[in-house]
Amino acid sequence: NRSSDLEYLSAGRIGVKHPDFMNLAYEGFLRRFAEASSSSSLSERDVVTHNLNLDSVYSSVDMPFTNCTFDFTGIIDYTFYTKDLLTPVGALGKVSDDWFARNKMIGCPNPHFPSDHVPLFTEFELATR
Repeated sequence: NRSSDLEYLSAGRIGVKHPDFMNLAYEGFLRRFAEASSSSSLSERDVVTHNLNLDSVYSSVDMPFTNCTFDFTGIIDYTFYTKDLLTPVGALGKVSDDWFARNKMIGCPNPHFPSDHVPLFTEFELATR
């Protein structure tokens, strides 16, 4: 399951009944937001959309985690860009698979990584039209 924020940013749409919202009182607000911003059919009124045409830099790069602590390792950080305006030309890669073991580190932060988040870096160029 993708988180609601990741789904919304990457797909450009999210249903007001997404599982992330089920235990929260967001449905009424999201429904009103969807209705106010929708010019389409009634079935689309249960969907919040945006037209930013975003893509994730790291969707095609092998990045097994962006956060690494002693009790959690996973992807929680993303770099999104507008495909119409920017083209990524380079991205910082992953930490090597055996680096933590070789350096006897059980997670972050540590003397080499001052945060529990692994740095993400992307170089862009303006897209040509």
